[in-house]
Amino acid sequence: GVREEGGGQHGAGLDEGLEGGKPAARGVNLSPTEQEVVEWLGGIGVDRDSEEAQMLLKLPPDCQGRVMCNDITTATNTSRALYSRCVLEGWNPATPDEVEQYLSDHAEALPASASGPVRLRGLSPAEQRLVLDLGPTLHASQPDTLLLRRVSRVEQMMHVHLQVLEANGVDVQDRKKDRRIATAPTPDVLVLDPIPERLGPATLTKLIEGVGAPAPGRLVRSRNFDGEYMGYVLAYFESEEQAEAAFHQLQGWELREGAVQVRRDTGEAMLNKAKRTFRLRNLQRNVPPSNQLVLFSLPKETTDHDLAEALDHVPGLETVSLASSGRGMMQFASQEQATKALQELQNRVVVIAGREVTLRAQYWAPKLDAR
Repeated sequence: GVREEGGGQHGAGLDEGLEGGKPAARGVNLSPTEQEVVEWLGGIGVDRDSEEAQMLLKLPPDCQGRVMCNDITTATNTSRALYSRCVLEGWNPATPDEVEQYLSDHAEALPASASGPVRLRGLSPAEQRLVLDLGPTLHASQPDTLLLRRVSRVEQMMHVHLQVLEANGVDVQDRKKDRRIATAPTPDVLVLDPIPERLGPATLTKLIEGVGAPAPGRLVRSRNFDGEYMGYVLAYFESEEQAEAAFHQLQGWELREGAVQVRRDTGEAMLNKAKRTFRLRNLQRNVPPSNQLVLFSLPKETTDHDLAEALDHVPGLETVSLASSGRGMMQFASQEQATKALQELQNRVVVIAGREVTLRAQYWAPKLDAR
């Protein structure tokens, strides 16, 4: 198992910092005076001379107002909850050098295939600060799993904070999209630009084979954060060698609409995946409750038997099966049992098909399959 242990002065309060995640009463001044800030601190029982209070007082008025949108009076540790909100509003954001030093210290503990570093680099500087505050994961038997868990918890904290701001009339759309998305080249991917939207994957594959290039295993249209087609396609090949052969074979390739530029991936593949995750999360927030759950991000080699073996202990579960590559479907006897399972399974680390997986689940809705 993976024990979560905080590290650092404020890190131990991460879960406590998540508390108090609800809107304060309407009428919060989003650009308060110093006197209003001091009165607010007194109202939540935080000493004006404390470190956390001084953090808030040193923030710009608009940031102070957004912190004060939160009702943190119910938190187990009000000071830590206040600290986390100050960080989310810009107090002492992590620098790229600090993040890279943290990962360098973990170089021997994290395998080359670890996804924790990618996820950490993809956080905003404020979220990165909260993860770094928790200290190293070197003490854990599974450092990458623990790092992923911490990243997920901080992402959840930011999500709750933005919900609170929205409830107080603050426009947070730009902040939802303003992510420091970590990208890196994917050697077995080529970018084909431009590709007319009329060409589906099957037709495009035949056209690629028609000029003597290896057929890609998968073709993915690149989209923006709103799901609109960006005009180019990502071609995923079975190996780097196939991608390299296709790169040379497709030089000078022309379609009816004109020439196609073929280039090696420089990070578009990872960026496109991050955009899709963003769209999917926004879509999921509006899905109504039901007695069916969808599981995301399963290993590609997962079978029905693997899912049943990992999840058949869940109370109220009637059936569980593989819906598509990377997705599973769980059906429960009632909506109440599905809701309880959703709360218990979300972000839980389980072993599926011999691999540790951090579960991502949501109520099923037809529009989830449309994406």
